[in-house]
Formats: sequence, structure tokens, C-alpha cells
Amino acid sequence: MTSTAQKPLLVVADDDRAERVRVEAELERRYGADYAVQGCATAELKAVLERARQGGAVVAVVLAAGEEGANLLDGVRQLHPAARRGLLIPWRGWMDPALAGTVLRAMERGWIDLYVLRPTRRADEIV
Repeated sequence: MTSTAQKPLLVVADDDRAERVRVEAELERRYGADYAVQGCATAELKAVLERARQGGAVVAVVLAAGEEGANLLDGVRQLHPAARRGLLIPWRGWMDPALAGTVLRAMERGWIDLYVLRPTRRADEIV
């Protein structure tokens, strides 16, 4: 097991505190042995990533929610070029035309590498 100071970082940016805490908890439960999980509000994302860079941390994944989050994910490349960038969307989010448009624009512009379904409950994998 790796010490917390040496673990690559998984960052979750979401303005909905309850959703952010839930995603953080799920990531920590599933990946906490190998990654350090950190959550923040969307407006704090850039500062969190700059501190990580200054501290020499490896940022593995950055997840953000909403249109503002999609826009901010584009800037992740400058600070952490190797980090994977994902847009958090709710289950059945593709049914919302505005959200589907946000995901497609972000993909088309290269702002995100993938989209990630928000966990809805523990062990929410589809079988």
C-alpha cells in the first residue's frame, strides 16, 4: 500500500455538496487504497490543481459536474497533462437534451476524455 502523500490524486469538483460528498465516499471506498480522493466546489478546482502541481502531486483523474465543470476541465491539461478528465452526469442524463449537448460539445472540443455516471447507490454497477 502507498502512503497518502505518494498516492495519485482523484479530484471531484461539484457545487452540489451532497452529491460531491457521495461521489468522494464512493471513490474512497473503491479506490482509496491506491488513490487520494479530494473534493471541492467547482470554483475551487483550479486552485486545488495548482496546489497539487506546486506540491509535486500526480493528478490521475479530475471529475467535474455541469457546464461550468466541463469548461474548467479544458484547463486541466495545462496543469496536469496526463490527468484523465471526466464529466459527471446523472443516470439517464443523456435524456436531458441540454446535458447531452454539454457532453457532446465537451467531447468535440477535447475538454473531456470521458463522462462518468454518478453513483446512485453502493454497488451500482449494471449487471
